[in-house]
Amino acid sequence: MKKIFLMLTIALGSILLTNAQEKFNGTVHYKLDYMGSGIEAFKGMLPSGYTFKFLNGDMLMRMEGGMAAAMMGDIVHLGKKGETYMLKPSDKKALRMASDESKETSTSDTKVEDTGETETIAGHKCKKYKVTVNKDGESIINYIWATKDLDVVKPKKASGMG
Repeated sequence: MKKIFLMLTIALGSILLTNAQEKFNGTVHYKLDYMGSGIEAFKGMLPSGYTFKFLNGDMLMRMEGGMAAAMMGDIVHLGKKGETYMLKPSDKKALRMASDESKETSTSDTKVEDTGETETIAGHKCKKYKVTVNKDGESIINYIWATKDLDVVKPKKASGMG
């Protein structure tokens, strides 16, 4: 289950890691919905959305809803320092996430397909992509709307969260 949250976090975070003219300062909210056989039993554990806040190259990611939010805490990336932290207010802890790129252990097969669909979302021209992750014989499909209009800091690798 933790791997699914990590893959979902990476997929959502990758939407925001684009190159453009100006650095984006502001807030981006994502609402999540889950479909599939037997998913109703797990919806209470899964996040209902994410909030990303960007300011001067720093980023805060907050997972909303479900047990996952309590387990994961908030992720803070300090752009100028290149450091990433997991904040767990319920435990009164802040954990520095390792940035060792050599510890990459994922063996998943990921396929990204351009669906050809475009839409203007919050004033930004976006393209729709289908992202299929195959791991251990299971497929997870995500649909992601992405834009090159926003330029946000790309965190250095931090235990697979880069």
